[in-house]
Amino acid sequence: MRQLLTANLRTHWQRYTAATIAIALATAFIVVCFGIISGLRTSIERNLAEETRGADIVVRNYEGSNEEIEAAYNKLQNDPQISELQAHRSTHINFTASGQNGYGELKTLPTGTFTPPGLKEGKYPTKPGEGVIVDTAAKAYGLKLGSTLTADVTTYQEEPVGQEQKITITGITKSGAASFNTIYLLPQDMEQLLLPINLINLKTNADTAHVENLIGNQNLKVATQTDDLNQRLAQMTEGQASITTVLMVFPALAAITAAIVISTTFQVMLTQRKRELALLRAIGADRTQVRKLVARETLSVGLIAAAIGTLLGIAGAIAVNLSAGIVVNNNEAIHAIHPTHLAIAFTAGILIAIAAGYAPARRASKLSPMEALANNETTSEHKRYWVRAGLATILIGTSTILIALSRYQISEEKYDSGFLLAFAGGALGFLGALILLSFISANLTGSLGRLIGKRSITSELAAENTYRNRGRTGATVTALVLGITLVTMMLTGATTMEHTLVSELNERRPFDLIVEKPSGISEEEQATISSNKNIKTLVALEGLNAEIEISGPNNKTVPDATIYQDTNYQNLTDANVDKPKPGQIAVNGYLWEDNMRISVRVGQQQWELKPIPARTPGYTVAAETYQQLKTAGANSQTRAVLAAYTDDTTTSDLTKVLNEVGEKIPDSTIEGGGWERLNMLAVIKGILIGAVAMLAVSVIVALVGVSNTLSLSVIERQRENALLRAVGMTRASMRQMLVVEALLISMIALVVGFALGIGFGWLGAISLAITDIPIRLIVPWLPLLGVTAVTAIAAILASILPGRRAANASPVEALAHT
Repeated sequence: MRQLLTANLRTHWQRYTAATIAIALATAFIVVCFGIISGLRTSIERNLAEETRGADIVVRNYEGSNEEIEAAYNKLQNDPQISELQAHRSTHINFTASGQNGYGELKTLPTGTFTPPGLKEGKYPTKPGEGVIVDTAAKAYGLKLGSTLTADVTTYQEEPVGQEQKITITGITKSGAASFNTIYLLPQDMEQLLLPINLINLKTNADTAHVENLIGNQNLKVATQTDDLNQRLAQMTEGQASITTVLMVFPALAAITAAIVISTTFQVMLTQRKRELALLRAIGADRTQVRKLVARETLSVGLIAAAIGTLLGIAGAIAVNLSAGIVVNNNEAIHAIHPTHLAIAFTAGILIAIAAGYAPARRASKLSPMEALANNETTSEHKRYWVRAGLATILIGTSTILIALSRYQISEEKYDSGFLLAFAGGALGFLGALILLSFISANLTGSLGRLIGKRSITSELAAENTYRNRGRTGATVTALVLGITLVTMMLTGATTMEHTLVSELNERRPFDLIVEKPSGISEEEQATISSNKNIKTLVALEGLNAEIEISGPNNKTVPDATIYQDTNYQNLTDANVDKPKPGQIAVNGYLWEDNMRISVRVGQQQWELKPIPARTPGYTVAAETYQQLKTAGANSQTRAVLAAYTDDTTTSDLTKVLNEVGEKIPDSTIEGGGWERLNMLAVIKGILIGAVAMLAVSVIVALVGVSNTLSLSVIERQRENALLRAVGMTRASMRQMLVVEALLISMIALVVGFALGIGFGWLGAISLAITDIPIRLIVPWLPLLGVTAVTAIAAILASILPGRRAANASPVEALAHT
């Protein structure tokens, strides 16, 4: 049997190609997902280790006071067994850079024997006021070597103390996926900012017990650098199990699809070798020997394919981690590939092959020699569909109940439980739909073919062929629907959330760019903004200074407030902007207070105006009221500019716009919703591209199944095809028949997949815990048309080889075949 096994693999290697591709893709996919997870962990580990790298022992302030760790630092300075120590301080800050407001973290830069983060460009600071920044923050805020930012640093002593720190950038360090907007300052700068110590790094030959005795404080944690890192890493990655679960859903789907496709592939191969297996039975091989022979062939294919997939996955994981910036260099990318993960993926590839090949091997072993050598075509066994129908009904019924309960929970503002119920209901409903589809898809393809092929005998034959091969048609349609549904669900859900969030953001912050300058914006400065290629529309706002008295919850007087004249915002935003009427004053949301009253004074005249909440800048009044204020002697000039970005503006373009405005219009305040909207869209599209790319693997594998189904159909219908050729069917018609079969299978899968995907996408969107935002349900028609075109083209391509085989077969040889 061993020699026969080797001979069969050598002889039939071409027939195993499709199975090898499917297994290799699934295995590679698992390796890539594991690699991404490990890459994220490596990035987190690197960022956590930066503040303690080079230390032997670390002292952390977990439960102690600032005074306690300061006292410990003083004691450690006098210990002769400690060769070097450094106090590490950090705090979160707001900062201003290039006219933009940012949020980040200020950290002590390790110096001396304590290893600082590696530089991408520039040099480490040597003087007070110099610092190093991560590259992602530098890019986001347009900072280069020599640029200056202003950090607002708050320290909490007896009372909060706010300080401004000017920081000149001398170096830029590479960040990685786990980095924040981090800025590093010299230890003496951090100390002068009066920031408390949060950890102490020690260079020493002493053990932790010596340091603990020296400190004499149970509230401070003493650990080796390795133990400290592992503890913090465990705390940071507590949620990694859920991340792993989410990421592994995609390769699991690809593996399920691959198993369905591979099973059909093995069925094609064994049908082609029916006579060979029958001869083995005839010369004395029993059923067990035949089953073992086929199982060993399957195992051999699985081993080879899993090995290829593992190698492809290693290359893919390294490429993804580097290109996505999850890791910062080749060493980290290689370090993210763990042997354990490779072993799991390799084993999974083999198990996919074994599971997929079991049923075909068992079927082949049960075939009697007389039945296999007979001229009759193989017919599918009659199956009892009521069992699967009952199971599908139970699953779909349970799904409906869970979804109804989720809607009730959401209506009661129990959003978390509502989402979980919707998720469970959707999963059960999807499983039930797939089971139902597995035995009705042949009816659907047959009905569709008869409907569109009433005037074409070729189309009618294609429809009947899909109907007669119910088992394979059902398996292939199910595999395709699995991938198409999930791709459609992601597209629909992401598009719905994108439109919902963008619409909501437009309503709350309707203007892309707002530039305010109390001293006035000149025509040249306005031209600077309008001439930028990313500015679509610009509107200047006239403003004047007046004294505003506010009474209500908080009484206050604004002696030199800017009041703007209302204008036409139609070309700036699609949102409905509330406009004040004469006698009213529109108050921006960040200035608004309930039950407030406003009095405006210009010179000796005073007006009581009714405040209304608005999304226009500052305070805005109607043109009639503005003229009254102006006539009273208030100085009017252009004090603000509103602008809308072009549709093709990217976050990189926006950074350039903000930098240019901040540089050429000094002392101006820059804000607006454009930055938030573009960043939000970039995140949604990034997630969507990654998810669709992952799910596309299962669709590709499923399309291999279309070719396998057609190949098996050609094999089983050799005599029928020969008769068709003998009575006059041309080779072109024979090929056309196979194309129609492929298209019928694909079109039914597309229709069902689109229906399920859109439904589940909407269900996911409305079940998310977004409490005060109305969901705007959207169907992404253009991407779905793209999915349709790609699937149809791929189906046609999948039919080429089976069609050529059927068309080129000689009628005489096929009829004589026994």
